[in-house]
Amino acid sequence: SAARKTHKIIAVCNTAADFLVKKGYKKDKIEVIYNGIKPHERTSCKGDFRKELGIDEDAFVMTTLTRYHPLKGVDYLIKSISELKKITDRKFVLLIVGDGELMEESTNLINELNLGDCIRQLGFRSDASEILKISDLYINSSLSEALSFAILEAMDSALPVIATKVGGNVDIVSKENDCGILVEYGNTIQMAEAMNTLINDNVLRQKYAINALKAIDTVFNLDELLKKTFETYK
Repeated sequence: SAARKTHKIIAVCNTAADFLVKKGYKKDKIEVIYNGIKPHERTSCKGDFRKELGIDEDAFVMTTLTRYHPLKGVDYLIKSISELKKITDRKFVLLIVGDGELMEESTNLINELNLGDCIRQLGFRSDASEILKISDLYINSSLSEALSFAILEAMDSALPVIATKVGGNVDIVSKENDCGILVEYGNTIQMAEAMNTLINDNVLRQKYAINALKAIDTVFNLDELLKKTFETYK
């Protein structure tokens, strides 16, 4: 009943808009307005902070900001790291930043797969932005996602993205933005191959990084969100 009295419905991604249409909402009432962030001052602190975390200077650093929750695919990511170890000789580390009810279960899986040398569970951190600055690649392994602020924050740190082909991830890592690689959720081989590609291809990684910054400045920008929201209310 409330929907009949609603003039507009704002969806944060096209997948959400499609879901609403399937639920019976009129398409002309739905406005897609992406989440946006305010770009931060872009500085680098790789050397010192890596030392603080005990990460070798020559290690390739991948980061995910997540929760240990069934929808976040942490175990899928851990299993993908196991596959990556089979196909690369490059020294790398995955930083998992966050906590949650399945953290102990994931720790057990890491130990079971003998991945303690290349996966660091950092728990909850208040300095996630600094961790992104020392990273080379950002990974989202979710089963379900709206439009991830964590991915946007990573892009604002000039990080290329590997993300699952779900929800708003498809709007972020799109042909137009060209800032990373999409993979099918649960496909550990595909995820490992995508990681291996970006570990070894410096030119591609740099292209994605530049495009990530451009997308934040022009598409997923807080000013753009405010402008479009104001226009929708008018």
